[in-house]
Amino acid sequence: MSITGFLNSVGKMPEENDMKIKKKIIKLLNGKTRIVYNVPEDQVKNVCRYCGELFTVCLCDRTEHVYDAKIGGCVLCGEKFKPNGTGPSNNRFLHSAINLFWFNRWVSNISDKHDIGYFEGFTDIRKTIEDYGMRERTYDKIDSKWWLRPKFAWKKRADLNWIAVDKCGDSSFNWSGCVVESLKNNDIKKIA
Repeated sequence: MSITGFLNSVGKMPEENDMKIKKKIIKLLNGKTRIVYNVPEDQVKNVCRYCGELFTVCLCDRTEHVYDAKIGGCVLCGEKFKPNGTGPSNNRFLHSAINLFWFNRWVSNISDKHDIGYFEGFTDIRKTIEDYGMRERTYDKIDSKWWLRPKFAWKKRADLNWIAVDKCGDSSFNWSGCVVESLKNNDIKKIA
């Protein structure tokens, strides 16, 4: 390196992504597999799981996943997805402990809708919409049952679930979105 190059580089941060990210394999609906990056929880908002680069330098052409319950995944790329109700899918013990409470099992269909919204993912606004949507659907379900008394107490309980997803849901939200390249219309018709 020349003296000028050395002087220009002093105090500058390297621009390339130096993180060491492990890879993982995901299954697609057509039986194929795809290798993606298993992005650490603290970097999910910054690093693309498809190319492993920072979103600021990522050249992937991404969009939202489009979930279809009949085929059990994204109709665009074929990534499989199964909603799991209330609780984290990456920790079976915690998931089981959370579902010991009847309230969480009672709202599991609402949590499934929330999971699908998180899978479709892609933007900050989408995460906010899904979190608040879960809260409103839970409030509506509480209001529709005459036997849940007092209503305000059950709504406070629903707020606990909302706080959990709003404050701790970043790592389960799909910030990378979908890279549409895996399924063709013929494959979708065969699966459906």
